[in-house]
Amino acid sequence: MSEYRALLEHTVSDVDAFGALRYWSLREQMPILMQAEHGLTKTIPNASSALLDCYHCLWSVEPALKPVADVKPGQHGWRTLLEGMLASTDYVQLHVMTQLSEFKSAMGAAAMAEIIMRAVPDETRQILRDLADAQETTDAAQADAARAQARANALQQILASAQVVDGLTSDQARALANALAEAQARAEKARDAEMRARAVAEETAQTG
Repeated sequence: MSEYRALLEHTVSDVDAFGALRYWSLREQMPILMQAEHGLTKTIPNASSALLDCYHCLWSVEPALKPVADVKPGQHGWRTLLEGMLASTDYVQLHVMTQLSEFKSAMGAAAMAEIIMRAVPDETRQILRDLADAQETTDAAQADAARAQARANALQQILASAQVVDGLTSDQARALANALAEAQARAEKARDAEMRARAVAEETAQTG
């Protein structure tokens, strides 16, 4: 996955791939954006994606946030924080000057990062980190479940094709069947772990 596309994994605005590419190009040309990301990392997880959200909300004429249902639980805290900023008078006044201007939007995003770093209290920072950690656990469990299921599916196909090939011994068939059963058991265990991790992430988002 291209680096600029990877930023979209954690955005909460309606920024698309073209917006991410535009931001990524500016990021390489304007050190102030890299500096803002570095500083924001101490306050918000996935700071690069968060700053992309800020840039997009300043560049777009009519920016919008993703529906809560479309945002991962781990990003609910950042979405709530950004939603509050977009409702402020300061943002409205700034947006009038920055929309459709790449340079002004980039500078405005860096300014928003400074505001966030000063305004977000320590307890909120901890909540945001907890949400991100819970989401990371969920994503890892989901990936494990997908890999385990893919292995089980592959073994099932091998077993199905092997059974129609002449010369397959009973020991070979038994070995394939055992491997399939083990793979299916691992896939089920991985799915259970994913469900538990997802429940923790959702609970953390609600309590946060």
